[in-house]
Amino acid sequence: MATTTPTPNPKYTNNEIDDLTDLLHLLSSPRRIHVLTALRGESELRRTELVTRVNQIAYRNERMTAQKRKRTNISLYQQHLEALEGVIEWDRNTDVIRPGDEYDRAIAVLDWALLAYRQS
Repeated sequence: MATTTPTPNPKYTNNEIDDLTDLLHLLSSPRRIHVLTALRGESELRRTELVTRVNQIAYRNERMTAQKRKRTNISLYQQHLEALEGVIEWDRNTDVIRPGDEYDRAIAVLDWALLAYRQS
């Protein structure tokens, strides 16, 4: 009796898988999730305001110190804002951050992941 090998019928294209993998990598950082959360419902924020909001999210029940504020500011400036390009837009001349073209998609993936986590 001859056996047949089933033909793969993937639900997703390789490009979709690559794009989703990139997005999940960006969302693997709590600091980046805090940035996206801080931008919810906002058309733009100056970096100083973004730092304040990120700290409010990250350190909800802790006393805010100058050291924590400085650490957040440096990490956003040196690492996270640039990594989020496309998901956010960062105008370095005015130091204003706006949701980017991929912001809504990133928020949708984040919301889905949190819902799935809560239901498990």
